Amino acid sequence: MPPGYNRLEGIVKERLYRGSRIEYRLEINGVNLMVVTSNLGQRLHAVGDKVTVSVCPEDLVRVAA
Repeated sequence: MPPGYNRLEGIVKERLYRGSRIEYRLEINGVNLMVVTSNLGQRLHAVGDKVTVSVCPEDLVRVAA
């Protein structure tokens, strides 16, 4: 993991296919998080899978509920 990146562990609650990308709804420490990733050559995670997400803090976007 590159320096400065955060590591978050959670559970996949939902997986949505969006063409060339996949949206995951994760639950991390009681907080819901949406992750968008390319599905080209990537392993697809199933609902219920435990996952680890690493992200640069500058890439996070907060959305009001």
